[in-house]
Amino acid sequence: GGSFANCLPHPTALTPAARATTFASAQDSATEQCVRSLLRRAGLPEGLQIERGVGGEREWPRGFVGSVTHKGTVVLGVIAARSSIAMVGVDLERIDRSDLLPIEHLIAPEGLPPGTDPQLGRLLAFSAKEAVFKAQYPTSRQRLAFSDVRLVWAEGEREEGFRAVVDCAVARLEVRAALVGKWLVSSAIAK
Repeated sequence: GGSFANCLPHPTALTPAARATTFASAQDSATEQCVRSLLRRAGLPEGLQIERGVGGEREWPRGFVGSVTHKGTVVLGVIAARSSIAMVGVDLERIDRSDLLPIEHLIAPEGLPPGTDPQLGRLLAFSAKEAVFKAQYPTSRQRLAFSDVRLVWAEGEREEGFRAVVDCAVARLEVRAALVGKWLVSSAIAK
């Protein structure tokens, strides 16, 4: 992954209508470049077409799982052999995002990660559940609500990030999240 911010013209150089289409086009291009890079790193042909399913999920090549996320001008992706990981989902959020207090009861009815600042805890719960949704949907086709996913956060040292076991209809998922600069990166995996 990476940022495509330097590929965009200065906002004042565009009309308001052109800003949205230029941004969307640049984001689509950066996402496709990320997917091509993932394919190359997995030893697959870069030109391989990765179609989109009815639910918007990417249909990765047979024997592989993957996930792509973007926030603002940053795109991030992951691919893995299905022989090592059964499901994977990734989510990216800015730490300085507006507070999620008004919807805390929806995103974390089971409670926030212990020992975290409430604002960060809400963002962690939101991002972790987004990663869970992205990991499980291509396999289960279940449209889970936030309340369908219960996170049981591990207590302990935060230097290596945050970990949670996932309690939901899809078995074997766990979440790992880390703060990277101004970003929160969450991944959900099932082995």
